[in-house]
Amino acid sequence: MTAADRSNRRRVRAYLGMSLDGCIAGPEDELDWLGSSRPRATGVPRTEDDFTTYDDFIRDVGVILMGRRTFDTVAGFDEWPYGQMPIVVATSRVVDDAPGTVSTASGPPQQLLEHALARADDGDVYVDGGQLVSYVLEAGLLDELTTTIVPTVRGPGIGLFQALGRPVDLELTRVATNQAGLVQLTWELSVETD
Repeated sequence: MTAADRSNRRRVRAYLGMSLDGCIAGPEDELDWLGSSRPRATGVPRTEDDFTTYDDFIRDVGVILMGRRTFDTVAGFDEWPYGQMPIVVATSRVVDDAPGTVSTASGPPQQLLEHALARADDGDVYVDGGQLVSYVLEAGLLDELTTTIVPTVRGPGIGLFQALGRPVDLELTRVATNQAGLVQLTWELSVETD
């Protein structure tokens, strides 16, 4: 697929926070450490104007395609964080007591994305969950990956790419930093040229 083909369609994107050692959650799916905002950057040039906040990112999203483990974690929050955003959960198991905006789909990444795109209207597909992001990336179907590195090393935890079955080359398209010491890297799949 050429860059022109990608720019003329809805994008498949991921936006994840992670520790310096690549964890997106603690060993028991803990996420509280991702919200640390204590200033931790000294002497580092800040490029906050280039920083993509979650609100900026979600503005273009028409549907969230998330893995079952991610859904189960989020469903355990005190409050459902997605409002009326359509959600497609990648699972073959029944999802009990889910909001009416939630549907399920199963199958290979292409099939999951087709289901998600059917619910996205004119918006992008936001792929969420480490295992699912790895599958979609490995299948060559992820257009953009934004990783925000939190200035901590987790040690034990759930790695973003632990389900990846082969190397995938990426192209860095943007770098941004902020006063909290967060470093945001945006990547696209490397496009091979002949």
